[in-house]
Amino acid sequence: MLMPEFRPSDVISSYDTTAQTRLVEAVVPNVTDAPVDPQDLRSFVEFMNDGDTTGRFTKKGLVIEKPRNYLEGIDFTFTCDTVHAEVPSNTSAHVEMVARDAMPELLAPVDAHFREWAGILGDTATKPLVSVLSGEYKGSFAETALHFDYKATRPQVSYKMYFQGDAEHSSVYYPGLYRFPTKLTQFARSFGGVNPDTVKRLSPTQKHIMPAHVVCMEPWNAYHGGPSVPEARGTQRGIMAVSYDLSKLNIAKNPAN
Repeated sequence: MLMPEFRPSDVISSYDTTAQTRLVEAVVPNVTDAPVDPQDLRSFVEFMNDGDTTGRFTKKGLVIEKPRNYLEGIDFTFTCDTVHAEVPSNTSAHVEMVARDAMPELLAPVDAHFREWAGILGDTATKPLVSVLSGEYKGSFAETALHFDYKATRPQVSYKMYFQGDAEHSSVYYPGLYRFPTKLTQFARSFGGVNPDTVKRLSPTQKHIMPAHVVCMEPWNAYHGGPSVPEARGTQRGIMAVSYDLSKLNIAKNPAN
């Protein structure tokens, strides 16, 4: 298998260092050879929409707007040769069928890649957070805002595929050196209408577009956002993400990592 340049210990070390210094070296995703067919994901979205793919990429709640996840609330547990999907009781039979039958087979290559990279034994369960986002891209703040996934609160790695849309409109990454705000600064910003989590750039601006239609692997310190170019607005966009929290697996204790 094609493995990334970074190891599990690198991910955890960078996370621990940033916790002490507030400095983070943002990186870009690495391409993998995990055999996921983007057409399978497009077919999944069409099935979930009964053939209608005109929905919004994001949804509005009472307070915030956020990406619409077709698998929201569904928990997947993998071992070496089995996959279990825990589906909420209020889930429709339509969604439950896909979650239990189609998605485990589609996601299995991703988990197999992660297990080899992390040196995880077959009988050890993994419980990644899985998202499939798809719909019409409007270029709203929720879609273009630069961010670290999960607000950089855990040493995680994510497998991502931009499976739907123009390759030039894939996610945009901004590698370089940044400084996280202090808690006092975050508190002050919360009253000033500024995003409390905004980081300060300490190096020249760079841009990297994530390759389309292949599975890429990114660690926690990948600073990115959706495309802000006007040409991306009104187009269809689809992203799969499978995220693993390394702190829950104790893999750093393995000398090979």
